[in-house]
Amino acid sequence: MSMQGWLSGSQSEAWLAQLERIEWKENEILLLLAASASQAALPAVWQWARDKGVVVAGSLFPALIRGEQVEKEGACWLRLTLAAPLLPLYPKQEEPPWRHDVQNTTAFLLFNCQRGETEQLLDGLYDYLGHSIRCIGAVGESDLKKTGTALFTQDGWCEAAGLAVFAACGLHTSRGYGFSSLPDVLIVTKAEKNRILELNWQSARTAYQGVLAAHGLVLDDVGRYPLGIVREESVDLVRSVIEIAADGSLLCAGEVPENAVLSVLIAEGEAMAASVAAAAEEVEVTAARGALIVNCYAREQLEGSFFTKELSVLRQTLQRRNPNLGEPYGVLSYGEIVLPSDGILELCNKTVVIGVMV
Repeated sequence: MSMQGWLSGSQSEAWLAQLERIEWKENEILLLLAASASQAALPAVWQWARDKGVVVAGSLFPALIRGEQVEKEGACWLRLTLAAPLLPLYPKQEEPPWRHDVQNTTAFLLFNCQRGETEQLLDGLYDYLGHSIRCIGAVGESDLKKTGTALFTQDGWCEAAGLAVFAACGLHTSRGYGFSSLPDVLIVTKAEKNRILELNWQSARTAYQGVLAAHGLVLDDVGRYPLGIVREESVDLVRSVIEIAADGSLLCAGEVPENAVLSVLIAEGEAMAASVAAAAEEVEVTAARGALIVNCYAREQLEGSFFTKELSVLRQTLQRRNPNLGEPYGVLSYGEIVLPSDGILELCNKTVVIGVMV
């Protein structure tokens, strides 16, 4: 039986018919990644899960990936064996007593977009688990007027900041983003978490716009010009600029520490698609049982027609390297989470993370 699959449309009856065909075993969990447009199907799934004794963890996303297509309806599911109890994540999270039981397992992490504790919680998890686990994760839907949360379990909507599923499977990951950087250097001289107040001892807006102007670029869309936290021994950590405030500060989709060295990045569709092809060549697929793609929602808008090419090349590359690998599924997220072998557990922006389960 496959460890992952797809639920089409938004009709709960059709979803339940497919889930009923799976022979669920004790200590298994249904990880359900659902399109926001299909949330009306979830209450029936929750009731079914409670009746069957199946543990559920999941999140809403603005859109999903099914092979080479972006889907606005439906859900992708993963059937996983739990290595530890489902862990809701809250601020000031205490270290779980079973930390040693999850060594050499894989953590699937889901986070609420509306909560600001994602990076704090990632730091906490990394502090007490380090590289004893493998990890992939995503930040869910931001438009939550109806539910107030993107997360859910078999008991319904979940108000936790995040959910951690520790599964008894292996995972190989790679990532790509494909931005080019302008040569100018910006130093973060004043910042508060994800808000940059000063760059090079000027207002952040003045310095940021100055770099763009020096290269003949107009700030018509902040999404096209993210910032990169420069790192000597790893790729830049991308930080999306989501708002320029009236006081001249830059609000980013992730924390930016004071004294960090930044570069201004340029989105180029062809290069972004090529970076994903390179990541698909890099990830280990020999013993693959399934693939999960965590791709940034904003990349679809930035790349235009190249985004379809990105998904197509990704699927074709993975299946060329392992013809037994089925159609890859995934999510378009508001933050991509990965634990690279040469780094720490971190939140990325405008990045693609490829996870291959073994």
